[in-house]
Amino acid sequence: MRLVYPNLRHCVAQTWTSTAKLYARGPRSGWRCHLLHFSTCLTVSLAFSFLLFLSLRFSLKYDPTVSGSITVACVVISTVALFVSKRVRCFVFLFLISCGLKQGRNLLITAGTSLVIFWNVQNTFNNLKELAMSLICNLEKKRVTFDLTPLSNYIEMLRWVGGQLRFPDFRVISEELAERLQQGGTLLNATANDIRTAMETLSSIGQKVSPLLGVILVSIVTILYLRQYHRNKKFENVFITDLFVQYDESQRANGRPHVLPLTEKETKRYAHVPSTRLSVREAKGMLKFCLPILSTFLTWVLFIGVDTLFYLLIKIISVRLEELEPFHVLLCTHESIPGTPGGINRTRDFSYSMALFEKECLPKPTLLIHKSAPSLSVILLVLTALGLLSSKLLQLRLLVSAEFWPQTAGVRVQYLHDKILRKRLKMKVKAHKGNLVTLLKKVCFWFPILLCHQKEDRFQLN
Repeated sequence: MRLVYPNLRHCVAQTWTSTAKLYARGPRSGWRCHLLHFSTCLTVSLAFSFLLFLSLRFSLKYDPTVSGSITVACVVISTVALFVSKRVRCFVFLFLISCGLKQGRNLLITAGTSLVIFWNVQNTFNNLKELAMSLICNLEKKRVTFDLTPLSNYIEMLRWVGGQLRFPDFRVISEELAERLQQGGTLLNATANDIRTAMETLSSIGQKVSPLLGVILVSIVTILYLRQYHRNKKFENVFITDLFVQYDESQRANGRPHVLPLTEKETKRYAHVPSTRLSVREAKGMLKFCLPILSTFLTWVLFIGVDTLFYLLIKIISVRLEELEPFHVLLCTHESIPGTPGGINRTRDFSYSMALFEKECLPKPTLLIHKSAPSLSVILLVLTALGLLSSKLLQLRLLVSAEFWPQTAGVRVQYLHDKILRKRLKMKVKAHKGNLVTLLKKVCFWFPILLCHQKEDRFQLN
């Protein structure tokens, strides 16, 4: 078993190296090389087309038939282009890697935020609207109830008393109340419709426009990366690759200065790739990559929590109002009819019962976490995986670029080698300067004869 595992690992590594070289430099003679190269191009094309299918199906809301047809056409075209053109192979592979870096992270964050706005935030406003509409409904029901009860007699009585006392402005505002309630309901509906339209527009932009803008942005970033890689030798040139090791060994074999092994300080600054170990520099980069994910996740939790709290609050209020018993209003009048023998007293009972809150006006809140939670969970899992792989994706992008452009990689290796040598030389010069300054500060350097005589006198006395 111990012998099989190293052989298997060596076989996998050799196959991977051969596949990478074929993909980067094109197929050589032989049908096996062409077949392996075609399989690699097809795999990359399928990965690229799968992202396209997800964008068409779930972001742009295309039919499955249309999305599948476009995806199949993209698979055929991209496979042929990858098989023929080296530049297309490099661009597509770097594009897929860039989708797992900051650009892909920002695109996923935008998609998750649009889902939260579309479901949870919009649901919160809908619940608030439902609560306000229930209050308006209850007031309207109470107004009608007051008008239909014996209180209408008291209203007429109050009007008569007001006329007798010459209060010309005395009015009962039942009609005004109805008008104001109607105006309030209309204004509330208009405001809710405006808010819903704004949220739907924002969510539509997040779901439909952001994927297209994300693809354009990732393409621009990939092109700019290739341009910087070719023109700027300092750009992300802090990795010790196998090509660097070979160059340093050739320098040592020719009797020229070499830099390997690196010092402890240099090991912290320059990382060996490919490597499964996580350096301090890579850990800091990973933490920096994950900070926006953490802050966005907390924002999502805040909005979902507010939506849930509003739902529970309205639900509890609705249940408690439904449990309340109607209250009874006792109104009795005693009327004495004058002029009758012995006086006749007549009693009128105007008592009535009234519910504090009408049952048909009780608010009915909704909760839509079950619609947003699955999609957000998938997005969070993908973001977590990208955060853990962010440092290794940077290494992979560098290795892929070096495979496609070996001449540029050689120039960058030579520049980094010379840079390390120059820094070591500066450190040596600083050390010599420090020794010289220390020597100049000593008294024995400036007065050697005097100090030597003092030492001889002390020896003779002893």
